[in-house]
Amino acid sequence: MLFTGSYGVGEKLRRVNVSTPGRILALELGGKNAAVVLDDAPFEKAVEDVVLSAFSTSGQRCTCASRLVVTRGIADRFIEEVARRAAALVVGHPLDPAAFCGPLASPRALERFEALQRLAEEEGAVAVIAPAEAAVSWEGRAHRGCYATPRVRRVERREKRSAYQREEAFGPDLAVYVVDDVEEAIAVANDTDYGLTAGVWTQSEASFEHAARALHVGGLSWNAPTVGASSRLPFGGVKNSGNHRPAGAFSTLYCAYPMAVTKG
Repeated sequence: MLFTGSYGVGEKLRRVNVSTPGRILALELGGKNAAVVLDDAPFEKAVEDVVLSAFSTSGQRCTCASRLVVTRGIADRFIEEVARRAAALVVGHPLDPAAFCGPLASPRALERFEALQRLAEEEGAVAVIAPAEAAVSWEGRAHRGCYATPRVRRVERREKRSAYQREEAFGPDLAVYVVDDVEEAIAVANDTDYGLTAGVWTQSEASFEHAARALHVGGLSWNAPTVGASSRLPFGGVKNSGNHRPAGAFSTLYCAYPMAVTKG
């Protein structure tokens, strides 16, 4: 059985199947993925990659980056540029070639996303981009749909019980954390119940290798977007992101079983 979706549904499937050990259960359950940007990152490429990672398909990919963890030396300039480019993205009709991203999947998805935004306000996450209503037109007429504009929020204080900081948004939202060094960046990136993907932007191979050893994720990119996983590689996460690597290059292991044959 292969399932891609929320942790809550995946946990129910696991409980239902606990008494059938012969059944293979492959779970891919999303993430709260971090983009870790260090002071020596290739600045322009990192900005472009982070915007793409956060807002592709309106943030509706399990590999989208929903957290930006940036070191203090470049933080203000980097956040300002990410916010500027995010605010300029065109949210539009799916058939509009000028649109960067389209609507959320359903009215329920939009309602959940907006509810999480209200929680962010209540919890003190500071809006870097002023929230705006998406004004979408198509073929000369206003088009109503489940549209949401990109949001960038600066988190000043980490809270274990913060719904905004802990839950998967699955929408165009980027929470920003400013840290002092790579060690604090790794600690913040790991401070989540999920462990699907992460990205690290640095020109130092030693810094990347150090982060790669310490980050608790199933997939990691170096100076590249978190979105766009290759099917030639194993795909999946740790912690609440799923059980091992159920997709990509390892997917055949979940669709068949080996038979050991001994010949005399």
